[in-house]
Amino acid sequence: MDVTTGESRELPVSAESALCANASMSQFDGSKWYFTGGKFLEDGNTENKLVCVDMEAGTYTPLTEATGQRFFRYAAEDGTIFHYQPCKGFFEFDPETGEDLCMLSLTEEGAYEGSWAHYDSDYIYCTEVNTDGGRAVQIYDRSYALADQIEISSGLHYITATRDYVFFGSYSSEGMGMTPRAFLRKSDIGTGNLELISIDG
Repeated sequence: MDVTTGESRELPVSAESALCANASMSQFDGSKWYFTGGKFLEDGNTENKLVCVDMEAGTYTPLTEATGQRFFRYAAEDGTIFHYQPCKGFFEFDPETGEDLCMLSLTEEGAYEGSWAHYDSDYIYCTEVNTDGGRAVQIYDRSYALADQIEISSGLHYITATRDYVFFGSYSSEGMGMTPRAFLRKSDIGTGNLELISIDG
């Protein structure tokens, strides 16, 4: 709806292309809303696509073919989709051309199986990376250089990053999300003094 005129406009979405948006997998970049949409197929599988809703143009556009978990974690900035593919690496996708460039290949067998990447304006946090000693968080700068790495217990998972801290937590036994258990100071990244600080309580 146009709040100045009171007029509303339906997006041109067909029943065949309509996908359910997952709010936890969405990003806003100016007037464009990107989300990973999914729907169940007759064979029991799930189809996932990256979709763009352009609020100014009033358009709804699936940008990719079926992608599985390809765009499950990504960042939309200045018309580029920055995303990570487990066991493949970091990519930059241009929605206008469909070009998807690999910026850093991560292909070590088993190490990146099931790992995740979380983006903020300063770093990319590649979590749940398998190492000889267990699991680690690898921290890359936005130019894809490895800035630091720290071991982490299997029960801790990334929650969020702020300007100064990165938080990790464990899943609640009551099924109510995650409880914060530890954090990193971003100012310690790359100094040799990075440590995981416990949160008591």
